[in-house]
Amino acid sequence: MSASVIEIDNVSFSFGEIPVLRDVSLSIEAGEFIGLVGPNGGGKSTLVRLIAGLIEPGIGKVKVLGKTPRQARSAIGYVPQYPAFARDFPITVEQVVLMGRLKGFTGRYRRDDREAVVRALKETEISRLATRPVGSLSGGELQRVLIARALVGDPQILLLDEPTANIDMRVENEIFDLLKLLNKRMTVVVVSHDIAFISGYVNRVACLNQTLVCHQTEALTSEAITHLYGENVHHIAHSH
Repeated sequence: MSASVIEIDNVSFSFGEIPVLRDVSLSIEAGEFIGLVGPNGGGKSTLVRLIAGLIEPGIGKVKVLGKTPRQARSAIGYVPQYPAFARDFPITVEQVVLMGRLKGFTGRYRRDDREAVVRALKETEISRLATRPVGSLSGGELQRVLIARALVGDPQILLLDEPTANIDMRVENEIFDLLKLLNKRMTVVVVSHDIAFISGYVNRVACLNQTLVCHQTEALTSEAITHLYGENVHHIAHSH
């Protein structure tokens, strides 16, 4: 049995008077590839931000590697749903990826920081884009840049909030093929709307609509999906 790297224990969260998560519990083991699915407003992005330590639960506890998420932040790579910079900002791909080395920044980048950037660009297959301005990139290229920025800190856990939203199916397959390779050395948690697609990649699917139920992919039935979304949804079975 692998060690648990993420423990979510009876967590509830609200924005003001609006409940977003209710009594959510989930244990994720080292080396898992977890898909987090559910309807819009179901709390997926909120749960990922709780794991990343960007917000704190109103009730319950979140532990990452036995610590609070903020204490474990150096072990977490995070790819947000929306890039936190303007696409027309005059910055290159290499400079964006370097941002991932800002933890404990002392005023100048060291040689090992730049070497880490070279490795991350190579692993995400975008070395050729290093000097390109981010505003000139396609959606798929930008997603690889954001993944490289998350990887450059050598995380043990990679969190991705809908990394393939608004990109075509071919690029989506390429991104998830990359995540599958990364999963060989790190735990991956990815938010997605496409249950049928991600079930071909992930070990388990966590179905979240304020409350959470976790399934092995082969046990994810059309009845479970209908209950999650509150309406009939077509489900495609994948073999593993």
